Amino acid sequence: MPGYQGHLIGGLAASNMLLALLTCTGVVCPTPLGTVEWILVGLLGSLFPDIDIKSKGQKIFYWILLFLYIYLFVQRHLMVLGVFSIIGISPMLVKHRGIFHKWWFIIAMPVVLAVIASNYFPCYTGMICCDALFFIVGAFSHLILDFGFQRTFRL
Repeated sequence: MPGYQGHLIGGLAASNMLLALLTCTGVVCPTPLGTVEWILVGLLGSLFPDIDIKSKGQKIFYWILLFLYIYLFVQRHLMVLGVFSIIGISPMLVKHRGIFHKWWFIIAMPVVLAVIASNYFPCYTGMICCDALFFIVGAFSHLILDFGFQRTFRL
């Protein structure tokens, strides 16, 4: 079980492999800024499963939520603010290596959030979907480093 540095290295490797795959197959032609964004999102994903304990990932998660809450309040998106408030307390309600370490949750959560965000920002749908994909790959790198490949995908 690596510390946050090990998870960051795993997330960086996984994000770079995905970026190389998408670029070589011609699926995307990323800008330098887009590349940095996707790598950062992959790194966030690599820390995400440990938000249910006191960790670097949890600290980053709550800082991001704070800025998101402020933005949503200023923009008067109170319904979305309510949803993200529930998301914000959920790490305190679960045990470590519970739901945040399940492969189906790691896929479902970013996909659902991407669909919601795409409804609010339809002109950014492609970027949002790529961000979700890199987040998922980073989070899977975390699970593989914690459990190994076979145990991660066990039903």
